[in-house]
Amino acid sequence: EALRPDIITYNATLDACSKARWPLALWLLRQLPRLKVRPNVISYATAIAACNAESRWIVAVELFHEMCKDDVAPNVVIYNSLMTTCENG
Repeated sequence: EALRPDIITYNATLDACSKARWPLALWLLRQLPRLKVRPNVISYATAIAACNAESRWIVAVELFHEMCKDDVAPNVVIYNSLMTTCENG
């Protein structure tokens, strides 16, 4: 039986992409449902942090709304990252 990547694998990949190529991280995040993997709070936190590094506050706010729509509960890390991104934008 072949091994299948899970949310932990994808979150690690998101983290690696977010450090170098934030558009790729966002693309991967949006591919997860198609891959039958549900993004979690870590997935969104990583993507929002990538937006912070690039001063993309509008994208970060869109991700926050997407996260809430997908019934992923934000935590203190999400709120802090979102505030920092908006403050730096």
